[in-house]
Amino acid sequence: MTILQAYQTKNRCYIKAQHATPRGIVVHSTAVHNRWLHRFVDSPEALGVNQCGNTNNRAEANTCMHAFVGWDMNKSVIVAQTLPYEYACWGCGAPKGQPKSVSYNYDPQARIQFEICQGPDADEGYYWQAILVAGEYCAYLCKRYGWSVDAICSHQEAHKAGHASNHNDADAWMRLYGDDMNQFRARVAELIGKESEAEPMAEIYAKIGTATIQTSKDAGLSLWLDAEKTEKVINAPKGATVDVYDARRTASNGAVFVWCSYHGAFGWADSKYLSPTVYTATAPPAVDTDALWEKAQAAQEALQTALNALKTAYQK
Repeated sequence: MTILQAYQTKNRCYIKAQHATPRGIVVHSTAVHNRWLHRFVDSPEALGVNQCGNTNNRAEANTCMHAFVGWDMNKSVIVAQTLPYEYACWGCGAPKGQPKSVSYNYDPQARIQFEICQGPDADEGYYWQAILVAGEYCAYLCKRYGWSVDAICSHQEAHKAGHASNHNDADAWMRLYGDDMNQFRARVAELIGKESEAEPMAEIYAKIGTATIQTSKDAGLSLWLDAEKTEKVINAPKGATVDVYDARRTASNGAVFVWCSYHGAFGWADSKYLSPTVYTATAPPAVDTDALWEKAQAAQEALQTALNALKTAYQK
Protein backbone atom coordinates (compact mmCIF):
# COMPACT_ATOMS: atom_id res chain seq x y z
CA MET A 1 0.00 0.00 0.00
CA THR A 2 1.27 3.44 -0.95
CA ILE A 3 0.18 6.52 1.00
CA LEU A 4 0.74 9.81 -0.78
CA GLN A 5 0.53 12.92 1.36
CA ALA A 6 -1.35 15.55 -0.63
CA TYR A 7 -2.91 18.04 1.78
CA GLN A 8 -5.56 20.21 0.15
CA THR A 9 -4.30 23.46 1.62
CA LYS A 10 -6.72 25.75 -0.25
CA ASN A 11 -9.77 23.98 1.15
CA ARG A 12 -11.51 25.98 3.88
CA CYS A 13 -11.65 22.88 6.09
CA TYR A 14 -7.87 22.58 6.00
CA ILE A 15 -7.46 26.30 6.65
CA LYS A 16 -9.86 26.17 9.60
CA ALA A 17 -7.83 23.32 11.14
CA GLN A 18 -10.46 22.45 13.73
CA HIS A 19 -8.90 19.91 16.08
CA ALA A 20 -10.47 16.47 16.47
CA THR A 21 -9.34 13.29 18.19
CA PRO A 22 -10.23 10.37 15.89
CA ARG A 23 -12.00 7.40 17.46
CA GLY A 24 -12.71 5.30 14.40
CA ILE A 25 -13.08 5.19 10.62
CA VAL A 26 -15.87 5.96 8.15
CA VAL A 27 -15.59 4.37 4.69
CA HIS A 28 -17.21 6.30 1.83
CA SER A 29 -17.43 5.76 -1.92
CA THR A 30 -17.78 8.64 -4.34
CA ALA A 31 -20.82 7.48 -6.39
CA VAL A 32 -19.01 9.11 -9.34
CA HIS A 33 -17.75 6.67 -11.96
CA ASN A 34 -14.24 8.06 -12.03
CA ARG A 35 -11.30 5.97 -10.81
CA TRP A 36 -8.72 8.76 -11.12
CA LEU A 37 -7.60 10.38 -7.89
CA HIS A 38 -6.88 13.64 -9.71
CA ARG A 39 -10.64 14.11 -10.09
CA PHE A 40 -10.75 14.90 -6.36
CA VAL A 41 -7.14 15.40 -5.20
CA ASP A 42 -4.87 18.20 -6.36
CA SER A 43 -1.38 16.69 -6.70
CA PRO A 44 -0.52 16.92 -10.41
CA GLU A 45 3.08 15.69 -10.09
CA ALA A 46 1.92 12.35 -8.66
CA LEU A 47 -1.66 12.01 -9.83
CA GLY A 48 -1.88 13.94 -13.08
CA VAL A 49 -3.65 17.18 -13.89
CA ASN A 50 -7.36 17.77 -13.34
CA GLN A 51 -8.25 19.62 -16.54
CA CYS A 52 -11.59 20.77 -15.13
CA GLY A 53 -10.12 22.36 -12.01
CA ASN A 54 -12.77 20.79 -9.78
CA THR A 55 -10.67 19.02 -7.14
CA ASN A 56 -11.35 19.55 -3.44
CA ASN A 57 -8.37 21.90 -3.25
CA ARG A 58 -10.56 24.96 -3.76
CA ALA A 59 -11.92 27.62 -1.42
CA GLU A 60 -15.46 26.96 -2.69
CA ALA A 61 -15.32 23.19 -2.01
CA ASN A 62 -17.87 22.07 0.57
CA THR A 63 -16.28 18.72 1.45
CA CYS A 64 -12.84 17.72 2.65
CA MET A 65 -11.95 14.12 3.46
CA HIS A 66 -8.93 12.77 5.28
CA ALA A 67 -8.02 10.60 2.30
CA PHE A 68 -9.03 9.10 -1.05
CA VAL A 69 -8.34 5.68 -2.55
CA GLY A 70 -8.06 5.38 -6.32
CA TRP A 71 -5.84 5.46 -9.40
CA ASP A 72 -2.66 7.48 -9.52
CA MET A 73 -1.33 8.67 -12.89
CA ASN A 74 0.00 5.14 -13.61
CA LYS A 75 -3.33 3.43 -12.85
CA SER A 76 -1.99 2.01 -9.59
CA VAL A 77 -4.46 2.06 -6.70
CA ILE A 78 -2.99 4.10 -3.86
CA VAL A 79 -4.10 6.18 -0.87
CA ALA A 80 -3.87 9.96 -1.05
CA GLN A 81 -4.04 11.59 2.39
CA THR A 82 -5.63 15.00 1.95
CA LEU A 83 -6.06 16.20 5.54
CA PRO A 84 -4.14 15.67 8.81
CA TYR A 85 -5.85 13.03 10.92
CA GLU A 86 -6.13 15.38 13.90
CA TYR A 87 -8.22 17.85 11.84
CA ALA A 88 -12.01 17.55 11.80
CA CYS A 89 -13.05 16.72 8.24
CA TRP A 90 -16.13 17.71 6.28
CA GLY A 91 -17.27 14.21 5.39
CA CYS A 92 -20.48 12.58 6.49
CA GLY A 93 -22.42 15.63 7.71
CA ALA A 94 -25.24 15.27 10.26
CA PRO A 95 -28.69 13.65 10.00
CA LYS A 96 -31.42 15.95 8.73
CA GLY A 97 -32.65 18.26 11.45
CA GLN A 98 -29.78 17.43 13.80
CA PRO A 99 -26.97 19.79 14.85
CA LYS A 100 -23.63 19.26 13.14
CA SER A 101 -22.08 18.44 16.52
CA VAL A 102 -23.60 14.92 16.42
CA SER A 103 -21.76 14.13 13.19
CA TYR A 104 -18.79 11.78 13.06
CA ASN A 105 -16.95 14.80 11.68
CA TYR A 106 -16.45 16.31 15.13
CA ASP A 107 -15.43 15.53 18.70
CA PRO A 108 -16.28 13.72 20.87
CA GLN A 109 -17.11 11.07 18.25
CA ALA A 110 -14.84 12.24 15.40
CA ARG A 111 -13.65 9.65 12.89
CA ILE A 112 -11.08 9.46 10.13
CA GLN A 113 -13.05 9.45 6.88
CA PHE A 114 -11.95 8.49 3.39
CA GLU A 115 -13.53 8.08 -0.02
CA ILE A 116 -12.97 5.21 -2.46
CA CYS A 117 -13.13 6.43 -6.05
CA GLN A 118 -15.80 4.31 -7.74
CA GLY A 119 -15.27 2.78 -11.14
CA PRO A 120 -17.87 1.78 -13.72
CA ASP A 121 -20.27 -0.86 -12.38
CA ALA A 122 -18.97 -3.37 -14.92
CA ASP A 123 -15.36 -3.00 -13.72
CA GLU A 124 -15.32 -5.62 -10.97
CA GLY A 125 -11.54 -5.96 -11.26
CA TYR A 126 -11.01 -2.36 -10.22
CA TYR A 127 -13.51 -2.76 -7.39
CA TRP A 128 -11.50 -5.55 -5.78
CA GLN A 129 -8.22 -3.70 -6.27
CA ALA A 130 -9.63 -0.57 -4.61
CA ILE A 131 -11.52 -2.29 -1.82
CA LEU A 132 -8.49 -4.40 -0.84
CA VAL A 133 -6.28 -1.29 -0.65
CA ALA A 134 -9.01 0.36 1.43
CA GLY A 135 -8.85 -2.64 3.75
CA GLU A 136 -5.07 -2.34 4.06
CA TYR A 137 -5.49 1.34 4.86
CA CYS A 138 -8.02 0.57 7.58
CA ALA A 139 -5.70 -2.08 9.04
CA TYR A 140 -2.87 0.47 9.09
CA LEU A 141 -5.06 3.04 10.87
CA CYS A 142 -6.35 0.48 13.37
CA LYS A 143 -2.80 -0.59 14.24
CA ARG A 144 -1.69 3.01 14.51
CA TYR A 145 -4.47 4.02 16.91
CA GLY A 146 -5.04 0.69 18.64
CA TRP A 147 -8.59 0.22 17.34
CA SER A 148 -10.46 -2.99 16.68
CA VAL A 149 -12.45 -3.46 13.48
CA ASP A 150 -15.57 -2.48 15.44
CA ALA A 151 -14.36 1.10 14.99
CA ILE A 152 -14.93 0.85 11.21
CA CYS A 153 -18.26 1.70 9.58
CA SER A 154 -19.60 2.85 6.24
CA HIS A 155 -21.40 6.14 5.63
CA GLN A 156 -24.68 4.23 5.52
CA GLU A 157 -23.93 2.56 8.87
CA ALA A 158 -22.95 5.94 10.33
CA HIS A 159 -26.38 7.30 9.31
CA LYS A 160 -28.16 4.36 10.94
CA ALA A 161 -26.19 5.07 14.12
CA GLY A 162 -27.43 8.68 14.06
CA HIS A 163 -24.11 10.34 13.19
CA ALA A 164 -24.31 11.04 9.45
CA SER A 165 -26.50 12.25 6.61
CA ASN A 166 -28.66 9.73 4.76
CA HIS A 167 -26.33 8.17 2.16
CA ASN A 168 -26.00 4.53 1.12
CA ASP A 169 -22.26 4.41 0.43
CA ALA A 170 -20.14 2.40 0.39
CA ASP A 171 -22.70 -0.41 0.90
CA ALA A 172 -24.61 0.06 -2.37
CA TRP A 173 -21.39 -0.22 -4.40
CA MET A 174 -20.23 -3.26 -2.43
CA ARG A 175 -23.48 -5.13 -3.03
CA LEU A 176 -22.89 -5.06 -6.79
CA TYR A 177 -20.05 -7.56 -6.27
CA GLY A 178 -21.46 -9.68 -3.46
CA ASP A 179 -19.49 -7.84 -0.81
CA ASP A 180 -20.52 -5.99 2.34
CA MET A 181 -19.08 -4.20 5.36
CA ASN A 182 -19.10 -7.31 7.54
CA GLN A 183 -16.87 -9.10 5.04
CA PHE A 184 -14.77 -5.97 4.73
CA ARG A 185 -14.22 -5.81 8.49
CA ALA A 186 -13.36 -9.52 8.57
CA ARG A 187 -10.65 -8.97 5.95
CA VAL A 188 -9.27 -6.03 7.93
CA ALA A 189 -9.21 -8.14 11.11
CA GLU A 190 -7.20 -10.77 9.25
CA LEU A 191 -4.70 -8.12 8.13
CA ILE A 192 -4.37 -6.77 11.66
CA GLY A 193 -3.65 -10.27 12.93
CA LYS A 194 -0.79 -10.85 10.52
CA GLU A 195 2.66 -10.18 11.89
CA SER A 196 4.42 -7.45 9.96
CA GLU A 197 8.11 -6.97 9.48
CA ALA A 198 7.90 -3.88 11.66
CA GLU A 199 7.09 -5.81 14.83
CA PRO A 200 10.08 -8.17 14.92
CA MET A 201 12.38 -5.42 13.64
CA ALA A 202 11.29 -3.12 16.46
CA GLU A 203 12.03 -5.90 18.96
CA ILE A 204 15.44 -6.86 17.54
CA TYR A 205 16.88 -3.41 16.90
CA ALA A 206 17.15 -0.71 19.55
CA LYS A 207 16.01 2.82 18.95
CA ILE A 208 19.09 5.04 18.72
CA GLY A 209 17.44 8.44 18.42
CA THR A 210 15.41 10.71 16.19
CA ALA A 211 16.15 12.50 12.95
CA THR A 212 14.58 15.29 10.92
CA ILE A 213 13.70 14.88 7.26
CA GLN A 214 15.69 17.36 5.22
CA THR A 215 14.88 17.23 1.53
CA SER A 216 14.34 19.82 -1.17
CA LYS A 217 11.18 18.01 -2.24
CA ASP A 218 7.97 19.36 -0.73
CA ALA A 219 6.53 15.84 -0.98
CA GLY A 220 8.85 14.75 1.84
CA LEU A 221 10.52 11.38 2.22
CA SER A 222 9.14 7.88 1.80
CA LEU A 223 9.71 4.93 4.11
CA TRP A 224 10.00 1.75 2.07
CA LEU A 225 9.38 -1.95 2.60
CA ASP A 226 12.97 -2.66 1.50
CA ALA A 227 16.13 -0.81 0.48
CA GLU A 228 15.33 -1.30 -3.24
CA LYS A 229 12.15 0.77 -2.82
CA THR A 230 9.79 -1.86 -4.27
CA GLU A 231 6.85 -0.83 -2.09
CA LYS A 232 6.15 2.38 -0.20
CA VAL A 233 4.98 2.06 3.41
CA ILE A 234 4.26 5.69 4.28
CA ASN A 235 5.27 9.19 3.28
CA ALA A 236 6.72 11.48 5.95
CA PRO A 237 6.52 15.22 5.19
CA LYS A 238 9.48 17.54 4.88
CA GLY A 239 10.63 18.67 8.34
CA ALA A 240 8.95 15.75 10.12
CA THR A 241 10.72 13.83 12.88
CA VAL A 242 11.21 10.07 12.58
CA ASP A 243 12.47 7.53 15.08
CA VAL A 244 15.69 5.84 13.97
CA TYR A 245 16.72 2.28 14.83
CA ASP A 246 20.10 0.60 14.84
CA ALA A 247 19.64 -1.19 11.52
CA ARG A 248 21.12 -0.37 8.14
CA ARG A 249 20.93 -1.78 4.64
CA THR A 250 22.82 -0.81 1.52
CA ALA A 251 20.92 -0.67 -1.76
CA SER A 252 22.34 -1.95 -5.03
CA ASN A 253 23.14 1.64 -6.03
CA GLY A 254 25.20 2.16 -2.86
CA ALA A 255 22.63 4.27 -0.98
CA VAL A 256 22.47 3.56 2.75
CA PHE A 257 19.00 3.04 4.21
CA VAL A 258 18.15 3.08 7.92
CA TRP A 259 15.18 1.54 9.71
CA CYS A 260 12.79 4.30 10.82
CA SER A 261 9.28 4.74 12.13
CA TYR A 262 6.82 7.56 11.53
CA HIS A 263 3.43 7.70 13.25
CA GLY A 264 3.58 3.98 14.03
CA ALA A 265 4.55 2.88 10.52
CA PHE A 266 7.99 1.31 9.99
CA GLY A 267 10.18 1.25 6.90
CA TRP A 268 13.58 1.92 5.33
CA ALA A 269 14.54 5.56 4.67
CA ASP A 270 17.42 6.90 2.60
CA SER A 271 19.81 8.19 5.26
CA LYS A 272 21.16 11.05 3.15
CA TYR A 273 17.87 12.89 3.71
CA LEU A 274 18.02 12.55 7.49
CA SER A 275 19.63 14.94 9.95
CA PRO A 276 21.72 14.60 12.08
CA THR A 277 24.03 12.90 9.62
CA VAL A 278 25.43 10.66 12.37
CA TYR A 279 22.91 8.12 11.08
CA THR A 280 24.52 8.16 7.64
CA ALA A 281 27.01 5.38 7.08
CA THR A 282 30.19 6.65 5.46
CA ALA A 283 32.46 4.59 3.24
CA PRO A 284 35.87 3.65 4.69
CA PRO A 285 38.81 5.64 3.31
CA ALA A 286 40.43 4.26 0.19
CA VAL A 287 43.57 2.19 0.83
CA ASP A 288 46.67 2.60 -1.39
CA THR A 289 47.89 -1.01 -1.43
CA ASP A 290 50.95 -0.24 -3.58
CA ALA A 291 52.21 2.32 -1.08
CA LEU A 292 51.63 -0.07 1.80
CA TRP A 293 53.60 -2.78 -0.02
CA GLU A 294 56.51 -0.42 -0.62
CA LYS A 295 56.52 0.58 3.06
CA ALA A 296 56.52 -3.07 4.10
CA GLN A 297 59.46 -3.86 1.82
CA ALA A 298 61.42 -0.85 3.13
CA ALA A 299 60.71 -1.92 6.72
CA GLN A 300 61.87 -5.45 5.96
CA GLU A 301 65.09 -4.19 4.36
CA ALA A 302 65.75 -1.90 7.34
CA LEU A 303 65.18 -4.78 9.73
CA GLN A 304 67.57 -7.00 7.78
CA THR A 305 70.23 -4.29 7.82
CA ALA A 306 69.88 -3.95 11.59
CA LEU A 307 70.17 -7.71 12.06
CA ASN A 308 73.30 -7.81 9.91
CA ALA A 309 74.84 -5.02 11.96
CA LEU A 310 74.07 -6.86 15.21
CA LYS A 311 75.56 -10.07 13.80
CA THR A 312 78.79 -8.31 12.78
CA ALA A 313 79.09 -6.65 16.18
CA TYR A 314 78.55 -9.97 17.98
CA GLN A 315 81.22 -11.72 15.88
CA LYS A 316 83.77 -9.10 16.82
